[in-house]
Amino acid sequence: MEIDSKKTQFNVPINWSSERDVTPRYANQVMINHSDDIFTLLFFDFQTPLLVGNEEEIATQISKLTEIKPICVAKLYLPPSFIPSLISALEQNHSIYQGEISSNKQDDQ
Repeated sequence: MEIDSKKTQFNVPINWSSERDVTPRYANQVMINHSDDIFTLLFFDFQTPLLVGNEEEIATQISKLTEIKPICVAKLYLPPSFIPSLISALEQNHSIYQGEISSNKQDDQ
């Protein structure tokens, strides 16, 4: 018996519970690259070096720095077809966040 997959529809619930298995990490920098068939997002925790002392001592510490190496906390590979929905979701959530910030500022006044 042959099934016409264009007419058959299946509804299978999605269980989004895997976040419990992922260690949350903080990221304050992102690097994005792409090729014809994949977007690569690398998330980094960039920590500025602790510099202490007077201006001269801090200048000396800075002059001795050879590099600052952010820690890569996540690397994601995404198909190009997913990028528009990701951008849309980020914009929507950012808009809601901005509204909440504005609302909180008004409440404080």
